[in-house]
Amino acid sequence: MTGGLVVRAGRRSLLGLCAFVLTVGVTGVAGGLGGPAWAADGVGVAVKLNTRDIATADANNPLRLTPQDGVVISVEVTNNGTAPVDVRNVKLDSQVLGLAFFTYSTRVDLTVPPGGTGTRTFALDLFDLGSQATGLLPARVSLIDPGRNTIAERSLIVDVRGSAFSVYGVFGLAIAVVSLLLLFGLVARLVSRRLPDNRWSRAWRFLLPGVGLGLTATLAAGIVRAFVPSSRTSVVLLVIGAAVGFVAGYLSPQPGDRGDEDSLDDRDLVVDDDSGSSTDAGLGLVGVARSAGPTTHRPAHASPPAGDNVRTTTVGGQAPPPAAQ
Repeated sequence: MTGGLVVRAGRRSLLGLCAFVLTVGVTGVAGGLGGPAWAADGVGVAVKLNTRDIATADANNPLRLTPQDGVVISVEVTNNGTAPVDVRNVKLDSQVLGLAFFTYSTRVDLTVPPGGTGTRTFALDLFDLGSQATGLLPARVSLIDPGRNTIAERSLIVDVRGSAFSVYGVFGLAIAVVSLLLLFGLVARLVSRRLPDNRWSRAWRFLLPGVGLGLTATLAAGIVRAFVPSSRTSVVLLVIGAAVGFVAGYLSPQPGDRGDEDSLDDRDLVVDDDSGSSTDAGLGLVGVARSAGPTTHRPAHASPPAGDNVRTTTVGGQAPPPAAQ
């Protein structure tokens, strides 16, 4: 009963996991191709968080974000172009696998003329950050113009001191549970010999739990602060998980591999017994198996013919009792 429930739960989550894997693959590859810093032509940007230049906040020395303390952001924009630069908002956010786990935006209304420099300093209240994320995360500070276009972007690594039951932590736990349900369901079907005989079909079925375990490893790495779940790292773990699952499914034993079962032959159909009826029954089965044509069945009990010319047969040294008149 438990195996059936697991298999049904795995089937229901299969379509959702497929869509999620496709989304993650596209956004992860796109994010992995992007650079750590970007700015429009002629625009120079320097950003400090709590008086620290975010260019120094890397995986070896991340910037700690504590929800109770908040953060002070200082932005300095230099315009080396020929047109004014309008900065309407400054945004601090973090994305993992193409999904945003926290976002803070503040309106600054900064206009920098050609050849000029402008500065804005403001504080962000991060009181709800602990319920949104935890662990090592990639983050970025973006400058947004009035048309909601990004003027410049600077990347950094943050160490969020949040709760393990934050949105990020619960999301990682949900991915792990779904992946294990899919894997357990496939193993149960493998043991009961209900998987397809085709190796490629079994490989594709095991690929999804492999991808799910790769996602789980990506999210868990940030939570336990083992390494930063960057876009490139996420793509690598996804590929490794998918490859492991695919190979495991391809090399799994086929449902038709039953070397421990013997095939039936004529000797298995003959009943070894001392009684004539059992021997006749066994021989009759052999005759049916060997002959394609109709067979003639002898009556089990035949009455002796009436009259004086009755032939008496001795069975076991004793004569049968006389027939009733």
